Amino acid sequence: MAFWSTILPALALAAFLVASFFFLDTFNVLRPDIAPIAAALFGFGGLVFFVAMLARAVLAPKAPSWRLVKLSDKGARDLNFAVLSMAVVNGSDYVLGAVSETLSSPVVLTVMKSFLSSVVVGLIVFVVSFLRPMLAQSGDPSERGRSWPKAVAVPLRIIGIGLIVLSAIGYVGLSRFLATQMVLTGAVVATMYIGILSGKAISAANQFGETRVGRYLGQRFSLKPVALDQAGIVAGLLIYVFALSIGIPLILISWGFQPRDLELWLINIFTEINVGTIRISIFGILGGILLFTLGLVATRWLQKWLDGNVMARSQVDAGVRNSVKTGVGYLGTGIAGLIGISAAGIDLSSLALVAGALSLGIGLLQNIVPTSSPA
Repeated sequence: MAFWSTILPALALAAFLVASFFFLDTFNVLRPDIAPIAAALFGFGGLVFFVAMLARAVLAPKAPSWRLVKLSDKGARDLNFAVLSMAVVNGSDYVLGAVSETLSSPVVLTVMKSFLSSVVVGLIVFVVSFLRPMLAQSGDPSERGRSWPKAVAVPLRIIGIGLIVLSAIGYVGLSRFLATQMVLTGAVVATMYIGILSGKAISAANQFGETRVGRYLGQRFSLKPVALDQAGIVAGLLIYVFALSIGIPLILISWGFQPRDLELWLINIFTEINVGTIRISIFGILGGILLFTLGLVATRWLQKWLDGNVMARSQVDAGVRNSVKTGVGYLGTGIAGLIGISAAGIDLSSLALVAGALSLGIGLLQNIVPTSSPA
């Protein structure tokens, strides 16, 4: 619930903001000098909304039973406020940066703006390290919490002091970048993590059938518990892929990678992967798997046709029929495998590989087909 209640509204708002800006810009509603400010405002709204939804889902300040971390009620409220404050400060810095660039403000003003935002974020992190948000030993979230463990408190203090020191000695850009990544990358990583936990929970043994989707599928298609359990594994894998396919590009973009570069990498991954002298692609692999599956289906059909039509009408001995059927199955599977591997882009011109495959097939046939002795 925490994962989907975060990612779905955030994606919906992101789609709305992107579409709104696209149409406003396409129909020349925005002046060229206003468009960057509007883009920054849209980004600010999306960032704050995403962080707010994530903090509410994970920390659950008003619902202790839904809280994913062991925090007291006051600790959850304090951390929720601190996280939102850092998101607002970072987002405001970028909006003011867009305004300064549009108005051609002095460099000193731009640097001072970034200096203040970095220092404020550093102070927030430093203050958070002294909170007592951990759940009391009694387990009652309404009681006063305990302090952070040293493994958490010390790094938080180092990060907070580091941001302030970097800003003070002149590395304002670096401090600003680190402060932004703390909020943005941290939020994306947290969302990916709860997404992976969601997939793990769904794919656990005998759990998918207990969900609303699992019960619906079971009733709709009359699935047995084993089939539902296997469907849960597939659903968990799909959730893993969904979380990673959204989170990883967002992290790379936030660290300076261009969307065009990511698009080219994705195209290269799906179209061409070089492993030594072998060139393969995901599309080729999928095509190879499809051809191999079709070959298996054709082989099974040929086995049934030969056994039920040709050999049954010829009144062939049952042992010979079984041997021929098995031999055709091995032969068809081998041919389908060769076609599938070739379609995947793997070079099978090596004589040793082909000879090894043929010798294996001949050996299997010799063990299957009975040798006839002279009368």
